[in-house]
Amino acid sequence: MFCKNCGAKLEEGSVFCPMCGTNNAQDAAGETQDNVSAAQQPQENVSAQPQENTEVNADADNNAAESQTVAGNNAQPVNNTTVQDNPNPAPKQQAQKADAGSKIADSVKKFGAKKIGIIAAVIVVVIILIAAFSGGSSKVVSIDKKSATSVGNGYFIDANGNTKEFDDVYSVYTSSDLSVTLYTDYDGDLYVVDDKLGTEKIGSDVTTVRVGVTGEYVAYLENEDDEYYNQTLYIYNVSKKKSNKIDTDVSGDYLTISTNGQSVAYEKDYDNGEFDTYVAGYAKDPEKIAKTDARPVAVSDNGKKAYYIDQDRTLYYFNGKDKSKVTSDVGYTFWANSDLSEFLFAKDGDTYFCKPGKDEEKLGKSEIYSVIYPQNCYASYIGDSTVALLNDTIKGQVVYCGDGRLYWVNKKATEMVKIDSSVSSVLMSDDGASIVYVSNEKVYKVNKFKEDMDPELLFDEEDVYSVVASSDLKKVYAFSYDEQSLYYIKNSKKAVTISDEAESAAFNNVDGKVYFIADGELYEAKTSDSSKKKVSIDGDAYSVSSSTKGVMAFAEDGGDYTCYAIGKKLVTVYED
Repeated sequence: MFCKNCGAKLEEGSVFCPMCGTNNAQDAAGETQDNVSAAQQPQENVSAQPQENTEVNADADNNAAESQTVAGNNAQPVNNTTVQDNPNPAPKQQAQKADAGSKIADSVKKFGAKKIGIIAAVIVVVIILIAAFSGGSSKVVSIDKKSATSVGNGYFIDANGNTKEFDDVYSVYTSSDLSVTLYTDYDGDLYVVDDKLGTEKIGSDVTTVRVGVTGEYVAYLENEDDEYYNQTLYIYNVSKKKSNKIDTDVSGDYLTISTNGQSVAYEKDYDNGEFDTYVAGYAKDPEKIAKTDARPVAVSDNGKKAYYIDQDRTLYYFNGKDKSKVTSDVGYTFWANSDLSEFLFAKDGDTYFCKPGKDEEKLGKSEIYSVIYPQNCYASYIGDSTVALLNDTIKGQVVYCGDGRLYWVNKKATEMVKIDSSVSSVLMSDDGASIVYVSNEKVYKVNKFKEDMDPELLFDEEDVYSVVASSDLKKVYAFSYDEQSLYYIKNSKKAVTISDEAESAAFNNVDGKVYFIADGELYEAKTSDSSKKKVSIDGDAYSVSSSTKGVMAFAEDGGDYTCYAIGKKLVTVYED
């Protein structure tokens, strides 16, 4: 089963995509449908046509990355910008990995098969640009709106709306704050794209790329000798435009970067299917921390601390001098903050929280699937299966669990307080103080997180599948997939029908309007049916999604695809 929006692989029965936050509820039941709110995530290639957009924004952190924003962190073939390691090495590297993989198949199986393949949703990912979010937390990612951003199919757009096409774009990467954007081409060359759409080549034969949350540093692997498990590791200082060679004989798997990007953890010294684990930094020499095929999952900003697991999925903590066992039989996804003082993981269907040097504590009896962030933010993968806590803490955060339940983690991180169950769509305000969500086809809102929450019922007149809203949640629209109706929720006692044939919708925070598709036409509206106006574009509209620049819309006309950016005005981004 794969995400309908970004192509990421999903576990059977999954609702939210761990990569982009898209709600796949009906897909899980064997049905196909459109999304309603925007989402993103990597997976595939440059030539793929933009996928249908849209869906909820439970920001993802399970396998990769960002809703209503562009992807971001590590790799993503083609247009992405956030997310995980390079799930797709350059084409010529794929064969190398296949050959190398046959040598250590048994070892790989112990860790769980890793899917290498182009992500066919990069385009969506990319088109969804991240927006800033400020919310009472110890560390907030401030979005750089001046930088260039990928919008799919090899096209990039700058802050002034100028666009440029680059040839042979294979994967696109960006930091969580959008301050740096990079891409690899089909030859494995790695480029940095500046805010004026200029480029600088920084690497060749690149197979894996990881970007720090703030974009100050980028780690990447070069495979000049065509040996997947004997590559050269570099860290690039973005401001100094300088790459430091970190180590050689490094494995192409499990490269992990710290949240600030200055430190890395990795495997090297391949020998009969086994590796040793090291930590290193831009200004820190490599140090071996584990032997016999231990897989790194997190490293601190200063490079002195790390978490790793062995083949039996036993979790260990390295404090800079010694290792200590944390627990056994851990799950496959982890969440970490910058100094590793907070580390989360799933185990036996429950969620656990641990601090360095202390035993793990059960946080809740449901398995964490993603952390919810403001709707234009996204999860940042700093490892193959490790997500950075963008607020640098799990305390006071909202989490979505695999059983469809929504929780709030109390401010002491001692308990997950249940908000609701059977949740299919979630949006958080840009200050992180409130959420709107759909549960059992009804719309609810939480205005304040506390131990004894009482969600407010906003709308129950129709069977609602998802919601779209302004970033402050002051304008909320409900979408009924079965009825294909779009409603503006004025308050808990009144809702206004905007359209009774809507197929896809997204909110434009630049002009304050909702954009939706009905019968192949693109419309804009405010808060009433009478405010509805047709937007003049060429072809049949089939996708619309939110972005920091407003919304992105896609249309098809006789096999020709056109991408539009709509802020205060409509601009044609590309025609293909």
